[in-house]
Order: sequence, then structure tokens, then C-alpha cells
Amino acid sequence: MANNKLAGYIEEHLKKGFSPDKIKSKLLDAGYKRENIEEAFSHVHKRSNISKIIITVTVLLIIVALIFMVKMPEKKSAETTQASADDELSLNDAIATLDETKCYEIENKEYKEICIDVVKEEKRKSIEKG
Repeated sequence: MANNKLAGYIEEHLKKGFSPDKIKSKLLDAGYKRENIEEAFSHVHKRSNISKIIITVTVLLIIVALIFMVKMPEKKSAETTQASADDELSLNDAIATLDETKCYEIENKEYKEICIDVVKEEKRKSIEKG
């Protein structure tokens, strides 16, 4: 308990801007043993280092998360654009050839439905004409 109290005193006075030497001197004058003071300083430094590590890791995780958040929409957008372009080509090909099976290769649900409807309608028109 005395070491925790001593460590708390040291930490408080370091935050206030007192030098470690000044704090050690005051504690020695107050009757604390040098080894207890050194042990308490060691404890304070360990806690400080752990806090710095936790803060550093947290900041790094936030940066990584932000990078993923920024990069993922770009990647998804590029994939969506490519998929849309592929679907449009498949749609045009299916309509041009009146091949309904090509409509089922289209991933976009709306394009697929349009393709099937148009191909069926065009086939119906060509049967009526011919």
C-alpha cells in the first residue's frame, strides 16, 4: 500500500512538472528509503510505458480502420462498375441474339428481369411476323 501511495505521489508530481531528482530529494528528506523510492519510480515508469503502448496500439488500429474504410468503397465501387459493365454487355448480347439463357448469366437482378422480358417480347414479335 505504501508503494502505491508513493507511486501516486511521484506520478502526481511528475505531472505537475517536478523533476525526478527533486521528487527523490523531497522523499528522502521525508524519511523514505532510497530503494522504496526507486521501486516506486520503476512502477510509475512501467505504468506510463503500458499507457503509451495502449495509446499507440489504439491509434494504429484507428488508422488501419480508417484506411480500410477509405479503400473498401473504392474497391467495391470499381467492382460494381465492372460488374455493371459486364451485365450491360451480357444484356446487349442476349437481346441481339435473342438468347434467353444469356440473361441468366447477368448478376444485376433488374438487368436480368429486363433482359428476360425483352428477349421474350422480341421472340414473340418475330414469331408473329414470321
